[in-house]
Amino acid sequence: MRFHPDHSAAGDFVDLRAEMDTLVVLNTCPHPLDPAGDWAPRPVELAIRRSAPFGEDDVCLTSCPENRRGFANTAIYHCQY
Repeated sequence: MRFHPDHSAAGDFVDLRAEMDTLVVLNTCPHPLDPAGDWAPRPVELAIRRSAPFGEDDVCLTSCPENRRGFANTAIYHCQY
C-alpha cells in the first residue's frame, strides 16, 4: 500500500448505491500513510437521493457476475423471489 497525494482533487466525488437499507459512515481523519505533518481537514458534502429501479441493462448489475449475485441475494432478503 502507498499514499497517493494527488489522487483526488476538489470537486471529485464518489457515488455509493445501495439497494437496501445501509449504514454509511463518513470519516475525514488523516490518512495514516500521509507524509504531511499538518492535518488540514476540508469540508465534505453529502447528498442522498433516490434513483430509478434497476433494469436488466443496469451497469451495476451487468458489470460482473458477483454483482448479479448481490442483486439476487438482496431480492431474496426482501422476499422478492
